[in-house]
Amino acid sequence: MIEREATQFLNVDLDLSCSSGVRALVQALEPSTTIMRLTDTEATLEHKEQPPSVDEALLWLAQLVEGLPPEARALWDSCDTRTMNVGIQAGEQPHQELFPVSLAAMAALLRVKANLLVTVYAVNRR
Repeated sequence: MIEREATQFLNVDLDLSCSSGVRALVQALEPSTTIMRLTDTEATLEHKEQPPSVDEALLWLAQLVEGLPPEARALWDSCDTRTMNVGIQAGEQPHQELFPVSLAAMAALLRVKANLLVTVYAVNRR
């Protein structure tokens, strides 16, 4: 019997866009993150390790931002967009999978003025 791929949480990408530049902000965030993409005005970062849940990943990223030194926090606040992009890989099983986001995580997103986006990737057909 062929095992069906399960739906799973992948990670939360932090997508940043700033017309005045993101490199100094990325440098402040980099020790705790992996840079997935970087240009002068845009960046995508994620947790270096696989977070256990959507909620924990969102809380961790918000705490990272809240802990930035004042100069880096000013750069964060000047970004045109600050999006926490939840990645979900769709699978054939189970019929439904829940990825809860707590009130604490939603409040943290509001405090750091970050948008929430969910990306669902299609089922892998091999």
